[in-house]
Amino acid sequence: MSLTNLYTEFAGLAKSDLMIGEVMSVGTETSELEDPNGYEFIAIGTSVSIGDMAFVKAGIIQSTAPTLPASEVLV
Repeated sequence: MSLTNLYTEFAGLAKSDLMIGEVMSVGTETSELEDPNGYEFIAIGTSVSIGDMAFVKAGIIQSTAPTLPASEVLV
């Protein structure tokens, strides 16, 4: 009999790699962003202007995001 962790199974189903961040700088092929917690990261894409918010999925900028208050909750 094997043991399964139901929380791990649920987290795997609900997992989303969608991120949001403010564009800090734009290069030739990539952009530097900062998430609401202050973590800086690089994403592929240059379609969003500096100072605007962007949706990022799997490291690729998807589109402009609305400028709304955002927070991350860990459960």
